[in-house]
Order: sequence, then C-alpha cells, then structure tokens
Amino acid sequence: MLPTGRSVAQVDRRLLLRLAVSLNVLYNVIEVQSKIQSSHALNLSQFLNGPENQTSSSIGSDFVLIPQPPRFLQHRFPLIVQFRCNQSAVIGVEVLVWSELQDGGVIVFRHRFNCSSQPEKVQHRTVRLKLPRYIAYRPGEWNRYSVVIDRAIIRTWILDAEKFELVKAFRTFYRNATAKDEISVGVVPAFERSKRPRLKCLPWWRNLTQPVYNPKCHTDLEIVHLITFPVALSGRKVGVHRKINEYRNSVLKQLRQRSFNEPRYSFLAWLYVVDYCPYGSQICGLFHHLTWDDRYATPQLAITKAGQIHFETIMENGTSRIFVTRLDFVIPKEEWVQLILSCETFKCILTLRSANSWQRILSTVFEFSLADAPYFDETVGFFVCGGSEVIPSFQGYIGQAIFYRRRLISTDQTSLPSKYHPMFELGLNQREQRCRQYIQQVNYVIYQATSLLDENIIQCLNWA
Repeated sequence: MLPTGRSVAQVDRRLLLRLAVSLNVLYNVIEVQSKIQSSHALNLSQFLNGPENQTSSSIGSDFVLIPQPPRFLQHRFPLIVQFRCNQSAVIGVEVLVWSELQDGGVIVFRHRFNCSSQPEKVQHRTVRLKLPRYIAYRPGEWNRYSVVIDRAIIRTWILDAEKFELVKAFRTFYRNATAKDEISVGVVPAFERSKRPRLKCLPWWRNLTQPVYNPKCHTDLEIVHLITFPVALSGRKVGVHRKINEYRNSVLKQLRQRSFNEPRYSFLAWLYVVDYCPYGSQICGLFHHLTWDDRYATPQLAITKAGQIHFETIMENGTSRIFVTRLDFVIPKEEWVQLILSCETFKCILTLRSANSWQRILSTVFEFSLADAPYFDETVGFFVCGGSEVIPSFQGYIGQAIFYRRRLISTDQTSLPSKYHPMFELGLNQREQRCRQYIQQVNYVIYQATSLLDENIIQCLNWA
C-alpha cells in the first residue's frame, strides 16, 4: 500500500523496479519447486548430491570432451569441444583458477550453448576463451591490477534442457551433469604474459601529473647460499653469521606471513668433523637461529659430546621441543658428510650421507603432536653456522651450507659435488694426518724437555 498523500508517480522508480525483480525471482523459485514436487522421474536431491569427481564419463549416448586442450592457459585460445547429445541439451565450458592466496577455485570464464538432438552424429564447436584482463595480460600502465595464478583447469559439461532448468537457480551444473570432462592446464607467470594493447592514447597531461606505471618482477632468493667456500671452525664461540632478507614480491611476502605456524624449509650442509666438543661443552653448535637479543629461534642443530645430533624447535607459545638422535646415529669423524634437514609443519626429516659411502644413507624423523604449533620466521634475527656468543662450535670444517625457503629437498634431489670442489681439494685426510703427527712430535719434545728439566731440578736440590 502506498503512503497517504502521495501518488504512484511520486514513488521512486528504482524501488518499484527492485520490487518487480524480487517478485519475479520469487515466482521462478516457486515454479521450480512445484515442478520438483510434481515430477517423480526427476528428483532434485539426486542432482544436488550427485558424484562430483566424475570426469570424461557419459550416461547413455551423451558425451562431451576436450580433444585438444592447450598446454597453458591462453587468452582467446580456440578451444574445440566435441560432443554428442541424445536429446536437446545445454553444454557449458568453464575455466577455474586458483591463486596462492585463495584456497577455492574461481570461475573466470563461462560459456553455454545449445545442442540439438542428433544421437547418430558427433558434433564439434569452437569456443574462444576470453579471459579477464587481470589474468590475460601482464601488469603495466594499461593493466594496473593483475593476479598471480597458481593453477587452472578447463572443464565442460552437458545437461538436458529439463535438468538445466531445475538446477539453474542453484548453479550446480557441473556437479549434476550427465557427462563431463576436466583438463588441468599450465599457467603463465604474471610477468611473462603479453602486454595489454593500447585502446587509446594517453592525454598530454597524464605523464606530467603522474609517473608511468611500469612494475617489474623483483628477484627474490628462494635458495640462500650461507657458505660457498670451506670454513674452518676451532671449537670456540666463533661461526659464520648470515641474515635472510624479506621478500620484495608481495605474493611471497603474504605467503611467508601465512606460514609462520606451518613452516616449510630445508637446510643442507657438508661437514668434516675433527672433534665433536673439544673443550668440555656438552653440545656444540652446527646450525642455529638467533634473534637480535641472542634468544633461540627455530631451528637449532647441534652436536653432542658423543656425536649425536641435537635438534630443537621453538613453539608458538615460547616453549621448545628437543629431539636427540639415537646412539647409532652419529656424525662420523674425519670424512666429508652431507647433512640434510627438511621440515614441513609437524614433521622434520634428518638424513646423513657420507662422501666415502654415497649409497649408505642414515635417516631419522622428528614429529610434533598436532597440539603443538611450531613458529618459524626466517627474516627475524640471523642464522649461524658453527658457534656464536651463546654456544661453541664443533672442531672441523663446513664445506658448503645452503638454506631452502619454502622448499623440501631429499637425498634423491642432491648429488655428490665434483672432486674438484674446494672442500675436496683441501685434502683434509692427509692434512689432518700430518697435523696429528706434527702435534704428536711436538708433544713428545715438550714431554722430553719437561722430564729433563725435572731431573735437573732434582739434582740441584740434592747438591744443595
């Protein structure tokens, strides 16, 4: 009912238009529900709860497939759809994409067309994949908003006309399709896409009032080489300090911030141990993470006095979890050993591999309970290879040390370095043997001199 004192002409036309649209939608929903209740052959609950993982399947003589899919998702790609329908049906083509910052897929392209009833004939249709500009083109002056895509799929489906009208309000075409096909395609990195063509010229005052928008892809190191040349460690509180910078890429920066409680990293090092803890300490540093106020952070790797590996990680609540390898899992002395630590959320795998026996692999697993939440931020503080102000190092050498951000590596992905690598060129086995003989000779000379001095002192005392 209209308010008193006002005529229909005075009512806002937009309000009437919205009211008419709402009534039309309500009428369509009521009509669909009446069709469902009156139809015994078509049950809507069967459509909405149908199988979701059916691919390249068909019921009866209906089928639809993509015979020649593209290798990568391309703008305006001529996609060929092959199909056959036993009765009048609707065929749909959709493109779904996932970004690294979004868990669910988003439909960025959809196209539907009708299929005439020709059960004896296989038909073809070419569909142009017209992608939105933020996916089709690289960032630039004419495309200021661009999205980084993680993966993409192209899917097609077929529904007879009656079923299509039933599920149209729910938009569950692919789930309830009579036949469907789904293809995963690769994605082109954002800065490798083509430039968006100019549709018009910039006004003369544009370059004077604001700079030209020309973003560049920043280079961010995912593989950080902490040590590239052999480093000698004396067993004192001395080591190699390294700082890992933050990402400059906005997507990688957001991913790092989201993975504080779901760490994913790897550490690889080549070690030559002469002595585990030569100056009486119970544990000696191998690789550890410190904050700027010398507090421990994730991860901590150390060597015990018996040669076992001490692993420690800091949890979100500030407590620490400590693991120590078994007695038979020790780092051998006086030979080059490859150590790999790979961690992903609640599980870490530690492996040892000797250069002398490359096929023999020692491996152990550290697992956290689901109630514990490890905390890891590689940009806080600094990493130390060897010893620091809070812990002494082992006595020996580190030939190489690499830290992998957001990556897991295993022994299958690594190989034995060249025999001409500097750490092998040092010839530490012969050098250590000569040093040991020299030290023994020096100690023997000192012992003889001390013994002779003691005898002279005793004689002098007797004469006195």
